[in-house]
Amino acid sequence: MASALGVTHGYINQLRSGLRKVNQISREFALSCAGYLGVPPIVVKVLAGHIPMSDFIAPQQSEEDAVSRAFEQMLADPGFRAAVPMSLSGLSHDAKKALVSLYANTLGHDVLGLREIPAMLRWVQRAAMIHDESEGAAYRGHRDVVNG
Repeated sequence: MASALGVTHGYINQLRSGLRKVNQISREFALSCAGYLGVPPIVVKVLAGHIPMSDFIAPQQSEEDAVSRAFEQMLADPGFRAAVPMSLSGLSHDAKKALVSLYANTLGHDVLGLREIPAMLRWVQRAAMIHDESEGAAYRGHRDVVNG
């Protein structure tokens, strides 16, 4: 795998052990991983933490607000409250986020608006295409000026 990705076994081990942070991988390594796995590079970037969940939340709403609202919805579910009799008020943000995610996945509830992500990703893809086209046009214009 390391040779297919163009890195050393040591580099892979450093990522696995946490010595190197996965969210700090290079763009080139993310592209190599995407090719190796047969997935779009955006998938690798999301999984590596380059693109956090907060990037998929409307700008007027922080991730903390979204998780807090979803957590309150979850607590309002009598089935959930019956299954978890202890107080959950002292949980950290990450713990609440994990519980909300588990709750949403188990029951199929879209408490964080995650079902909207495919549509959002189409918008991200369109924006990337427009960006690439703009950069290409700027490069061609620069090249014409230099060669002109």
